[in-house]
Amino acid sequence: MIKRIFITFLGLFVGYNLFLMLVKPSWGEYTQRDRNINKVEQVGLDDQPDWDVVIVGSSIAARLNILKDKKVLNLSLEGEGALTGLGILKQSGLKPALIAIETNALYLAQDQGVMDVNEFAWRNAIKQYLPALQNKNKPSVLVSPLIFYQGKAQKVYQGVANGLKAALPDKPIKSSPQVGRRGDHQNAKSKIDHLKLDTILLKKYLDYFEKAKVKVVFFNMPAGCLEAHQHMEKSVRQSFQKSILIPSVDCSAYATTDGVHLNAKESAKYSSYLTQHLASYLK
Repeated sequence: MIKRIFITFLGLFVGYNLFLMLVKPSWGEYTQRDRNINKVEQVGLDDQPDWDVVIVGSSIAARLNILKDKKVLNLSLEGEGALTGLGILKQSGLKPALIAIETNALYLAQDQGVMDVNEFAWRNAIKQYLPALQNKNKPSVLVSPLIFYQGKAQKVYQGVANGLKAALPDKPIKSSPQVGRRGDHQNAKSKIDHLKLDTILLKKYLDYFEKAKVKVVFFNMPAGCLEAHQHMEKSVRQSFQKSILIPSVDCSAYATTDGVHLNAKESAKYSSYLTQHLASYLK
């Protein structure tokens, strides 16, 4: 009986892997955490080039498309801050020429679970040959859209940017000074001062990448003029005075989809602005 169960399981496992290799399904329904894990996992699975620039931050920076003539990795993660992205870079051994750190959500603590996705290189090597072990290919996320949407499968969220494109409308919302509306910065103004920057951990990363001769710059997205974001930018200026901080822009001049995320048009506008500044640091 046990032998029969084992043979059946092995046959299904081999068959599912062959299916994934041949069909390469482009549908799936993922949670926010799944999308983050998929993105981080893909970093470990890809042949790791010598990245010119890596962006680390939250979903606020996910739509940035900068330096199109360079090799750029946008490692912005939904619901996470730049500290998680920095941890992933260090753990993966990636040493780009330049790291651009989004300051808006720097108060968010690291997500160890997401960081550990690429903890062991041997696991990624196995996943290359057994795609059934990859998070994006879990049977549950591939089967449920076919059942609940009657065969009309939804496209896979290959990255955070695509996920946001599907989740957020592009109808502009005029920006105005306000306290954040979600997450840890959705409460009253009195709570802003409680959003602390982990200067000790951030300094450890800055020292690590400085020794690796990686340039680091900070930038603050003009996302809805949120007080929490401006508070983080101020904290970086005060704590890391010798660091490079890209000059801020007038946040009221940029429209958002939800008071937090820039729409596609405004993201392209800010991407051009950021490209002009970052290009000078790659010379």
